[in-house]
Amino acid sequence: MMNKPTEQESPQLFLNEIGLKALKQTAGWARVLALAGLFLIGGMAWIGIKNLTEKSDNTILMMACLLFAILLCLPVIWLFQYAYRLRKGICNNESDKLNQAFLSLASCFKWFSLFAGLAVIIYIIFISVAGMASLLGWGAH
Repeated sequence: MMNKPTEQESPQLFLNEIGLKALKQTAGWARVLALAGLFLIGGMAWIGIKNLTEKSDNTILMMACLLFAILLCLPVIWLFQYAYRLRKGICNNESDKLNQAFLSLASCFKWFSLFAGLAVIIYIIFISVAGMASLLGWGAH
């Protein structure tokens, strides 16, 4: 039977040049995705604030843009942290930076999992209500 490693006997992980190259590329792409996310957040915030200052009739669009801009800030920050810490950890051979990088990536994935789950639940509720309204003859005739 294999014993689980204790804190003192933590397992060692070694990467060859192919793995290191792949991680460096991952850090680069993560930075590109984070920059694209930052650009999209800025655009959504700009649309929301523009509609707010112009006293637009489209309050649903304004609120949706501002809400999504706020909700997407954390995963974009975590993605930036992942890219930066991963690159620094590889270049300086610092395992603490690599650990912090993977913790940031794990947080980003957890957030997107929760967000996707919430979106699926809202979608199911919407389809259920629309189906019930259709069966009962509610809506435009």
